[in-house]
Amino acid sequence: MERIITLIIFTSLLFFGGCNSSEQTIEEKDIRTQNKKDYENEPLKDSILLNYSFRDFLQKFKILKLPFIIRPKDLIDEDLRTIDQIDTIFTKEELAIYFGILEDTTNYFHLITLYPGDNYVPFLTIYNKNGALIDSRHIMGRGCAGGPCIDYYSTTSIIDKKLNILSIDSLISSECDNEYNTISGTTSLSTTYIKGKILSNGKIILGKDSLVKIKY
Repeated sequence: MERIITLIIFTSLLFFGGCNSSEQTIEEKDIRTQNKKDYENEPLKDSILLNYSFRDFLQKFKILKLPFIIRPKDLIDEDLRTIDQIDTIFTKEELAIYFGILEDTTNYFHLITLYPGDNYVPFLTIYNKNGALIDSRHIMGRGCAGGPCIDYYSTTSIIDKKLNILSIDSLISSECDNEYNTISGTTSLSTTYIKGKILSNGKIILGKDSLVKIKY
């Protein structure tokens, strides 16, 4: 197991780098006005909407230090809470789970929410200072590993202090015979990684996934 962890850390360090892209200007809007129109059929009274602010929504998220690292398999269900109905005017997703807000709030608010699945899927959503939604992307790779002869699986997502993004899926598996027994000498570590970055205009860019396979 010590060798496995060393291999995973080594491949992670190899691939963590920044990326460049052209940036776009974002038109700012008041998200309460915009999203209230989208959700006009929701059973929320106008008086509640008028008295509920984006700041109220933000206060439900804990502060996340940078670098931010999340491994969904390590999360404890009892510590997680599905968002309140009123907050769907900001998240547009009733199944979202509160998680945290990145400590760098100089220009934007970077929120992390989770979505249930085989593993919890972390989503990065960025709002401007007025609460207008700028961008939202999941920051996890494949996120699941099924099938026989799998010895270990883990997915990790990282946002560093320069707002570079790295998602790593690590899978240790072997070939199987017809009875699903491991075939000796076929064990390998497969690491799938995705690199990205949060741009200065609040947009999120993510590259294509890349695969590295090491036999041992």
